Amino acid sequence: EEVQKRIIEVGRKFLAEQECKPEMWLGQGKIYFPAIAGFRAIKAFHEREPEFIEKQGPEFWKKWAPITLGMPLVSNDRENGKIIAFAYKHAPDEVIATLDVLVDHEAQRYNSLLINDLLEDCLDDRMSTFLLGKAQQQGFSPKASSDIIHFLLHHNDKATKEYVKSKIKVPLPTGEPEKEEIISSAASLLQNAVREDWEFLWDLMMKDNEFGRALVFRAHDSPLRGAGVLQDISESQLADLFIWLTNEFPPEEYKHPEGGGTVTPQISIGDWRDSVLRVLMDKGTAEACRQIDRVAVALPQFKWIKRYTLVEARRIATQKSWQPPELGQLFSLVENHDLRLINSPDELMDSVLGSIDRFQQILHSQQQPRVVRLWNQDRRRKKQPVVSWPKDELDLSDELASHLNDDLNDRDIFVGREMVVTRVNRLDIHIKVFGRDHLGRPTDPSEVIIEVKGCWHPELDTAMETQLVGKYLSANGCHHGIYLVGWFNCDAWNDPSDTRKQKAPNLSLKQAREKFGQQAGVLSTKHAFRVESVILNTELL
Repeated sequence: EEVQKRIIEVGRKFLAEQECKPEMWLGQGKIYFPAIAGFRAIKAFHEREPEFIEKQGPEFWKKWAPITLGMPLVSNDRENGKIIAFAYKHAPDEVIATLDVLVDHEAQRYNSLLINDLLEDCLDDRMSTFLLGKAQQQGFSPKASSDIIHFLLHHNDKATKEYVKSKIKVPLPTGEPEKEEIISSAASLLQNAVREDWEFLWDLMMKDNEFGRALVFRAHDSPLRGAGVLQDISESQLADLFIWLTNEFPPEEYKHPEGGGTVTPQISIGDWRDSVLRVLMDKGTAEACRQIDRVAVALPQFKWIKRYTLVEARRIATQKSWQPPELGQLFSLVENHDLRLINSPDELMDSVLGSIDRFQQILHSQQQPRVVRLWNQDRRRKKQPVVSWPKDELDLSDELASHLNDDLNDRDIFVGREMVVTRVNRLDIHIKVFGRDHLGRPTDPSEVIIEVKGCWHPELDTAMETQLVGKYLSANGCHHGIYLVGWFNCDAWNDPSDTRKQKAPNLSLKQAREKFGQQAGVLSTKHAFRVESVILNTELL
């Protein structure tokens, strides 16, 4: 213990009385032991008695600043960087002057820079301006210049980004050195890009496909894949990028070979391409689902996008948008079993199907069968049978929409949710249910579209796919649809002038339900939508 005290006192005295004399060693490839001893003393105090270092002022650091940067074989650990930051805080002129010599020496001797990582704690505007100036210096080592540029870009230095952008031009020049400089600059920018930088590069990629391909090849082995700019750009930008990458670097060529092997550009680029879609899927937003749907349309040959990726994206979106019910809502659900808590389109779909089941029961209730509202009847001929024929599809749609409003909306069975019933066109029904976040803003809605048809419709067999799925669901960004057919076939339909009866399929109610139920199942699998068919018994008894 006594020896340690003596060593500490000697260290204080040495640092107070001596100096590192940079003119004896800096930039000369020499070792000056008094300077090294001073650095070791500073580091020892920083580790064991940091308050001694923290209270030192400008005079102390002016003497010792050069060796904090120029210590031979200094390791790039965080503690050394903190010591340099103390020196820069109190003696910035000396630190900059030392760097000026040291950077030139390292660039000439090693064609690279070893000091960059030690400057993170003192990277202010002055330091950034100095380093950028060195990188732009005439005759400076291209490799060392690239190291500085990459370091500054990594720390999002705006002046450096503007400088790099000024060097990137398209179309690419024919000369290899000029082309190489542009691609290298663009790759450095891409590896450290935020959304604004990505938009700059993407615009150039769209103007010059050669530039885009060269940029991807150069950046393929960087820390770019699945991170960085991919997390910052929008859903539509991710979708655009994936479509472009898939067309330019198709999966059948850019993939992992069977049996493994060396990591090649083909493997790395394929991995990055695939990571773009994963990042889009993991965003867990309704917009991400819409964009993946757009990707599936743009790349129809890859059916797995709609069948698997889109399904998983919807699951993630539902999971992320879930909001726990409030305590009062839970009590309401316990007290009234008719109430529903809607947190997903599937739950809304189930509730709407349940309401349609109740509508079916009301149509044929024993007391006041509502089905008569769906039929025209002529009772003017005495002693003749009543002439009956179905009303139009619009009447069926109106009755159903009125019931849904009464049954679901007016009774407030959706706890903590608001329901809106609109028309896709004159006939078809669009139901939206949305909650509100803690700021009172509407959340992404759960949606269901109901297409209404009479059994006589000439496109009855095809409209489920061509209209409900291909037109209404896709155009509205909705993935849950009900194909509802009013099945009017019965003996009461006896108007000889109504030619619609001859157009209706010769199927029983049970056969119709089986046929269209199977069709809905096939379309659900094919298009990654949830499609249900409802054959409504609208016969007049």
